[in-house]
Amino acid sequence: MHPERFAPINMETAAELLAAVSLAEPDHAAALAYYPDDKRAAGLALMAFAAEMRSVPLRVSEPMLGAIRLQWWREALDEVFGEGRVRAHPLVSALAVTLREAAHLNPPMLMMIDGTETFFSHADVTGAKAALDVAAVHDGGLAGGLVALLDPTAELEGWHKAGAAYGALRALVRAEPGGRTDIETPTARIARAPHAEQLRRELLAAFNAAWTAITPADQAVAPVAAALKSARTLGQGRRPGMLARRLMQFGTIARGK
Repeated sequence: MHPERFAPINMETAAELLAAVSLAEPDHAAALAYYPDDKRAAGLALMAFAAEMRSVPLRVSEPMLGAIRLQWWREALDEVFGEGRVRAHPLVSALAVTLREAAHLNPPMLMMIDGTETFFSHADVTGAKAALDVAAVHDGGLAGGLVALLDPTAELEGWHKAGAAYGALRALVRAEPGGRTDIETPTARIARAPHAEQLRRELLAAFNAAWTAITPADQAVAPVAAALKSARTLGQGRRPGMLARRLMQFGTIARGK
């Protein structure tokens, strides 16, 4: 998509955020084409925020530095949802110009920050529930946040569950185990879980149950469903290619399921 389609975010910042989101959140990024014009920039900013939180463990060498970085973001969100100026940071500026009037998104974004702190200490994933808890921090939070952006009256529980199952399945397919376990990304934590095939089957079942609860999706939130639909392919241990992703998303938008 062309950066000019994300006004009021300036084109240079939009290009940077879109590149980051396309790498970190490819399914959600592809679905941006189906967002209403007046929600697309906010959707991009929210996706970029989730990608930023997801990457924090990669950027710090010890828990204290991670805690400092997260506190910086807590203070930045205070500015984003406040009334004054915000700090000079591309993502913070993008959040401010797109989400300042969406105060209902502040609590779930803070929960994403708080949840990221759990990746600064060791923990094992021993089953589907633990994997879903890990993926709920960013993937579940992002799915719920995007639905709340598109329809502030929507019930979010099913979307959180579907997003978490999607994220856990994606982590298994991406399989990026880290070299340490005291500070690690959510993907790395799930990737080193034992019995990956059994875990994949259980996570796919969890996704299917959540999918049944949220579909057919109302047209307003269908773009989020379109992004999550690739969990079915991920559940088979495969990543959907670009053409397959586009066709899958178009069908979901058209049918709501």
